[in-house]
Amino acid sequence: MLSTALILSILLFQSPAWITAKPTDAFIELTKQPYYVDKTELLHVISAFHNNYDFVACPSRFLKSSNLQMIKSFYRYEFDNNGQPKPYTETETFAFFKKFKISNHSVAFLKNRMANHPVLLIDLKFDVSQVKTIAQVDALLNTKLREAFQEYFEILPKLPTPTGEFEITKFETEFLQKLQKGTATHFELSYGLYRLSNVLHKYFKRRVIILIDDYDHAANQAVLKHDLLLDTDGPVYYFYTSISNMFRKTFKQNRKTKNYAMMTGISGRIEYADKDVTENQFLDDHVFSPYFGFTEIDVDNLLTKYNRPYGEFNQVKTYYKGYLTRLKTYHLFSPYSIVQSALSTKAVPEKHTKLEPYWTRTENHDFIKRALKSDNFRQKLRKLVDDVSVRVNISDYHKSSPALDTFVSTINERKATFKGIHQIEDEHLFHHMLEIGYLSHSSAKNDGPQAYCLPNSEIREGLAKIFDEIENKKNGDENKNDDQVTNAPEKNSKESFVAIRE
Repeated sequence: MLSTALILSILLFQSPAWITAKPTDAFIELTKQPYYVDKTELLHVISAFHNNYDFVACPSRFLKSSNLQMIKSFYRYEFDNNGQPKPYTETETFAFFKKFKISNHSVAFLKNRMANHPVLLIDLKFDVSQVKTIAQVDALLNTKLREAFQEYFEILPKLPTPTGEFEITKFETEFLQKLQKGTATHFELSYGLYRLSNVLHKYFKRRVIILIDDYDHAANQAVLKHDLLLDTDGPVYYFYTSISNMFRKTFKQNRKTKNYAMMTGISGRIEYADKDVTENQFLDDHVFSPYFGFTEIDVDNLLTKYNRPYGEFNQVKTYYKGYLTRLKTYHLFSPYSIVQSALSTKAVPEKHTKLEPYWTRTENHDFIKRALKSDNFRQKLRKLVDDVSVRVNISDYHKSSPALDTFVSTINERKATFKGIHQIEDEHLFHHMLEIGYLSHSSAKNDGPQAYCLPNSEIREGLAKIFDEIENKKNGDENKNDDQVTNAPEKNSKESFVAIRE
């Protein structure tokens, strides 16, 4: 049971902001924007909980965070002043979601699911360049778990203490105290997510919904931008082995309680090591495909809302379209590009006929620039920029991507000759291009499942610009070297020959 010391620690360390903060604020603010697209049918899709744990992968700015905020907003309990869950019809959630598609479902569904679950949302994004030590990683994990549990620190002391088989253990009580103070050890944190979800299950006797946002953000930031994964003793590697262990223990233990988890990310680069995790990869055809990205219907509705002339619909969709799923079930669009295009044309009407590459401007291209040092990769990518599809053996690309352990081991095995990420096999380089949103399945009739192309004109222009930058830099360096050679002092013919040769 919860001790008096724990209750006192909750009161002493509680931040006033936690009392007033609404966990749904982020999603509520999003829905107030004129460019919001209703994706609430996703709430019904996951409601059956056919899988214990779902992993959904897609590029950045493809609605990962907003969808998880939506799920939390819909499912999480609302409490009255006594800390008791409210009947769903008396909740702000019920009133709020009336205007969305999800409200068209049966009363039985709404009663059983809406505002009727404890929810934990953990955002694993952080700046890898700011985390230098192992101690900082543990402090970061402590903070992430504490923030996810923050509303329950206030609520639990008001609820009846679980008894019998649901009694809170000594380990759980001590962990909650340490988590609140920020003093949980690395070993305790490895069981942290399991402890938190188990405590909530004991109190509410309902399936706990665990939402993990951008679980691989730091690894991708490290690989694609900083090349920081070479050190197996470094903080980034330590962070991912830590959360991998935490997921493994949580998923294994939660088989008894049947808790549900949805993780989002860009890749499957780390091991969550559980057979119950169902992978839903970007551009595979799965039930989540139309909710992570804009569909053609979404784009039509948004352009209509912004009074875009109907004659321009095809022009807009041709420029930004191109994310074709493997079985050609869906054509997806970058939500960020479509929204930015709509906003810009509303503010400056004369720009209606001018389409710009918005999404590519937000992405970091260091990974692509380094990968272009590979001759084979550069040649194939050049073909793609020239609008020629390329066959690459990544039909099972989600399986071909090395998990973090394998990725680092591969690098260490050839440490003597490894010069950078461009020496990884072309298949893995193209796999990462597909993950981060720079490739799509080819729509040509004669192209099979292993044929890939660039998704759209926006991506093509972005990559062409990278090639131009590299070529201009190369020419600039050559001209600089020529000037140095031309202006070199010619003391004698031998010295001149050496200068030219070098």
